[in-house]
Amino acid sequence: MNVRLKRCTPRVYSIALLLSLGLIAVYLDSKLAWSTLPSPKHVFHSFGQAAHNEPHHVDSIKLQLAQTLNNIAQNTSQPRGIVIPVYEPIVKLAASLILELRTMGVDAPVEMPYCGDVSIESQTLFMQKSALGSIRYYDVCELAAAAAIEGNSTKKLFCDNIEACYTKFRSFDIKVISVVFSNFEEIMMIDADTGFFVSPAVLWGSEKYKATGTLLMNDRTAHEIYFMAERVGGSGNISFQHRYMSKFDPAPFRSIPTLEREKATLPNPVPVKLKFGPSDYLLTSHSWNLRTGHQVDSSILFWNKKKQPRATAILGSFKALGDIGSPPSYGDKELYFYAAELAETQYSFSDHAIGAVGTDYRDHGEKNSTLCGDMAQVFPIKQASEDDVPLFYLNSDRVLHFKPEVEPVYYMKARMADVYLGAFGERRMECPFQMTGARFSDAEARHLTGRQRLHELVIMWENIAQDNTNDPQTKETRNVAADGMVDEKMHEMREAYRQVIIPNV
Repeated sequence: MNVRLKRCTPRVYSIALLLSLGLIAVYLDSKLAWSTLPSPKHVFHSFGQAAHNEPHHVDSIKLQLAQTLNNIAQNTSQPRGIVIPVYEPIVKLAASLILELRTMGVDAPVEMPYCGDVSIESQTLFMQKSALGSIRYYDVCELAAAAAIEGNSTKKLFCDNIEACYTKFRSFDIKVISVVFSNFEEIMMIDADTGFFVSPAVLWGSEKYKATGTLLMNDRTAHEIYFMAERVGGSGNISFQHRYMSKFDPAPFRSIPTLEREKATLPNPVPVKLKFGPSDYLLTSHSWNLRTGHQVDSSILFWNKKKQPRATAILGSFKALGDIGSPPSYGDKELYFYAAELAETQYSFSDHAIGAVGTDYRDHGEKNSTLCGDMAQVFPIKQASEDDVPLFYLNSDRVLHFKPEVEPVYYMKARMADVYLGAFGERRMECPFQMTGARFSDAEARHLTGRQRLHELVIMWENIAQDNTNDPQTKETRNVAADGMVDEKMHEMREAYRQVIIPNV
């Protein structure tokens, strides 16, 4: 009896073990099948279940950082709005931009974050002007200085104190923390020195934005040995962009959902190993292939924090205290691109290359001319014909100084973003070449002149507010008159904008 038990026990155990393994295999197979069922909507995907073979160890400090940033960014109270970061010298320019947008039917609320450098007088003045619609000023540096890692209130998130935040964020980088701390789920971020010819609000409804919650503009294809393209060690084919992205550890952020994208189908042309799954867009981009030191023009961008939670947390991490550090970029421009790429998410770029606007046009025929000037963008969605793509906006303080009724102003017509015509060489990067130019139409010239007039009226508002020589009744009379002139000009511009043909999105 004892002998029979001793002889059959291993056999019984073997059978039991095989049955157990079979049941486990069936269970895992069913779980895998369930987890890969298609979703009728966009798919949020967490890489907690090892989409990449990576070590199980996740840096706990970076994990806390990621979760803190995510919780701050997702603490929103309004669905959609415009963000225009400001400081005192540009508050009037920002006000004239808001008035211009209102004439185009853009009625979204506006946040104007600053960093301790906008006067109470300016805030009070513009908050009283109904023509500006819903606007809100707030000191984003105060929020950044107060932010700490969750569970460790002594460990600061962005800076040790308010003075450190002033030093750090009185720069382009204010735009990054303005995304993180914005009350809006969906953000249209605009530079104050931007002037529009087509309402940017139509892009909320574009297929690009609706699909990915992002829309970024392309920058100049120039500076092929600087900024993103600066070579490690000063030579060779490995850039600082390549090195940063190869060293970035995405593991602490993978518990945060992302908008799953398809795996790249193209080989990586650069001999670096990546810890994340790159996109085909990255692998074919001008910057990755060392054709440019720039990738993004951030004078306007669209960013949905609810649809892009992981990318938003990564974006914030670039400016957080710690050893993640900031990628190579001229200011904030490229950080949105890096964040989206490293988040292994879907994201969208304009179909068109950046252009130019200016008076120095050298006409040598179609696709053979040169225009030297400031940055401009044509509408970012491809149309049936290049001739159907309108001028979208210009980005320069010269938005106040061009006088198209005195001297003709030209812009570069649409060119696809993937076109590469070679390095600028001895040419100035402000002078795109082998392009086709177009002169401002009468309607475009009138609209630009209208924006300039709105800015003059904003200055009038300020002058009246600062004038203490008149009695209160006289001051109020002047205020009413100035408000009337603003309303009249805006009415005129609204009527004119109704004639604008809106491109397909």
